[in-house]
Amino acid sequence: TLSSSSAASDVYKRQALDKRILKLKSNGGLLNPSKLNNKIRLPNGEFSFKGKAIFPLFSLDAGNGNLLILARGNEIIVKDHENIKVILARLNEGEVLALQTLRDYFLREWELDEVYSLVSYLLEVEAIELI
Repeated sequence: TLSSSSAASDVYKRQALDKRILKLKSNGGLLNPSKLNNKIRLPNGEFSFKGKAIFPLFSLDAGNGNLLILARGNEIIVKDHENIKVILARLNEGEVLALQTLRDYFLREWELDEVYSLVSYLLEVEAIELI
């Protein structure tokens, strides 16, 4: 019916607006997303990192068991995990996290390369910094 179609359209518009607002917030209000810094590489072995207070990380449900992470105005879709929002909150609080912490949180449900990919992506968009 027309009213249900209109309601669905309103929901879609609201979701798009919410996403746009969170993208802006994740980039300190700057319109243009950060550029990927492909020169940054994850170090070998153990390392630690922390989030940048001015650039908080946000997440939205992406459907089909996936989560959309908004970082510095960029988007990454990852497999949803019960601990991902906990990790994002800890990074947003400026807590220093060790790679081992992420492995401990994620490895039962995620492959090791998925953990490294998430950290690598956050580093490339400069949403986190190595310590």
